[in-house]
Amino acid sequence: MHMFVKIVKNIYIYFNALNQKNKSDVLKANKKYQTKNNKKYKATNLKSVKKYQTKNPKVYKALNLQAVKNYQAKNSEAFKSSNLELIMKYQKKSETNFPPKSLSSLLQHKIASNFCKDTSPQAFKESEMYCLWQINFTH
Repeated sequence: MHMFVKIVKNIYIYFNALNQKNKSDVLKANKKYQTKNNKKYKATNLKSVKKYQTKNPKVYKALNLQAVKNYQAKNSEAFKSSNLELIMKYQKKSETNFPPKSLSSLLQHKIASNFCKDTSPQAFKESEMYCLWQINFTH
C-alpha cells in the first residue's frame, strides 16, 4: 500500500515538473511498472480502491454507476451477452429439483418403523399414565 502511494506521489511530482513531451515517457514507465509487477500492482490498487470506497461511499457509488452506464453504452452487445450469461449461470445454480427424488428403501423402512413404534398401544399407555401421574401430583 505504501509503495503504491509513493509511486502515485512520484508520478504526480514528475507530471508537475515535466513538460508535455516528458509526460508520455512517465506514462510509459508507469505502464512498464504495471506490466512488470502486475500482481503487486493489482493488489495495491485493490487496497487503494477499497480504502477510497470506505472513506467516500456516496461519491464512489455515483462514480461507479456512471462508469457502468458508460461501459453499457459503449459495449452494449458485449454487456448484454455477459449479463445474459450471468443470469443463466445464476438460474442454473438456484434451480430446484422438483419433484424431489424418491426415498431410499432404508429411509422408508426407518420412517414406517418409527411411526409404528410411536403409535403403538404401548406408547399410548405410557403417555396416558404420564398424564394421569401429572394430574395426580399437580392437584
